[in-house]
Amino acid sequence: MELKLKALAADPSQFQADICIPTGRGPRRFGDCMAPFQRERFAAVNSSLVAVSRNETPPVARVWDERTKGASKDTDWAVNLLWLLAFSRRPLRVQVGAFDQQQADEVRLIIRGMLRIDRPLNRFLVGLIDVQQTRIVNARTDSVCEILTTDRLGSHGARPDVVLLNELVHQPDRSFAETLLDNLDKMPCGFGVVATNAGFDPSWQLDWKRTFAEGGRWQVMECRETAPWIAPEALREAERRNTPGRFRRLWRGEWVSDTEGALLGADIDNCVTQTGGMNGDEKGWTFWGGLDIGVIKDASAFAVIGKHVGWCEEKPKPERQLTTTQKAMIDAGYWEEPEDETESVFHEGNGRLRLAELRSWKPTPGHRVSLEAVKAAIIMAHRQFNLAAVAVDPSQAEHLLELLERDGVPVIRTVQSTGSLQQQAVALLESFQERTIDLFPDADLLADLKRLQVKDSGMKIRLVSPESKSTETGTGHGDLASALSFAVALAKSRTFSFALRPDDALIVA
Repeated sequence: MELKLKALAADPSQFQADICIPTGRGPRRFGDCMAPFQRERFAAVNSSLVAVSRNETPPVARVWDERTKGASKDTDWAVNLLWLLAFSRRPLRVQVGAFDQQQADEVRLIIRGMLRIDRPLNRFLVGLIDVQQTRIVNARTDSVCEILTTDRLGSHGARPDVVLLNELVHQPDRSFAETLLDNLDKMPCGFGVVATNAGFDPSWQLDWKRTFAEGGRWQVMECRETAPWIAPEALREAERRNTPGRFRRLWRGEWVSDTEGALLGADIDNCVTQTGGMNGDEKGWTFWGGLDIGVIKDASAFAVIGKHVGWCEEKPKPERQLTTTQKAMIDAGYWEEPEDETESVFHEGNGRLRLAELRSWKPTPGHRVSLEAVKAAIIMAHRQFNLAAVAVDPSQAEHLLELLERDGVPVIRTVQSTGSLQQQAVALLESFQERTIDLFPDADLLADLKRLQVKDSGMKIRLVSPESKSTETGTGHGDLASALSFAVALAKSRTFSFALRPDDALIVA
């Protein structure tokens, strides 16, 4: 084993081949499952890893490693950092920087997963490498890898030997990345890596990439192919699930605009299948509301969405056939005639959504939107549709929400956080892309929907509406589309169950 370790310490390529990694099919020797593009990238940086471990100037001091989604950049660089921590001849200070803790943790969690595999090389590393909450340490050599995020930024005086900037295109804080690279520049034998997907054009990250490529100090490596372990059906599903620009960025390695049209006109038009709204007494439907509040500049809008969940009814069983003897006993008064029997029949829902009602209130010059009128309309809709809930952003309407609750309207306060904006965007996009929503032809709503755009921040997406000054093109700022997205997201996020009897309560979770 000692001779084996000496060979591994001298040649990172042997370590990369022999280390066992977690995979979807269980632990596997890395050399047995590498793709050709991974071998090429390892070969391009291994001499630099050796130089850093010996305190020598690396032949390639900076690397820009850009890959498509799922192409193993986190695992590959985790293996490289693990080799440096285990076999460097000098104490190293490594810094891994990312936007948030979850992203920064990727490398740490991958290394921890490798240390849990019961194979000879991995077992050796268990006694050598200690994976802590924000650091990975080799206690024998004092080499340490620090996990940094924008809210835990290292000082300007730090002197790292190795810096890995993970998912740079998701990093909104340019100064964070600048500080890490500035600190690295103080080290003549330092080694820097940017590992990322493609990003947005224009952006400061793309400016950096172009500068690095022109300067000659950085080796820019691009992989625009889909990793071979991504199944074709998974790729097709990703193409349907994502907007065209997001798909091209993540899965084709293209730098795209961060804003694009959200919905295809054909998808919108094909969902206009109804001539009008709903009455509220249709069997098998539950109803959900979405309210977008505007008072002075923007309109207020209210949408009611029906979701088909099925229904249960009691039906008489077929009449029981009596024998001649039974009929005679009934006629003689010795036996009571059996009562008619019923059975519960469940009509399964199909999950489709349908626009049931749509209202908007536009401000006029010198006059605000009347929230009293909004409240009255929502109370009337609740009486008509027995609304399961109404989703609304409370930032401009807390008093209105309190009044609605007093009148028995179930309200869900939906603060417009990054997560809720993502949920609303995905719910609305899926409904139109999969054509599982039915609309009636409201000109303002259709105009709002056709002007919707998707803003891609890298980690999340959200819907945005370019403001229109024309009152003939929607409500002016996408208010009807926003109200619809509130209602659709709420309806799609809730599940239902029925009791056996039709008069029992519907349970909503």
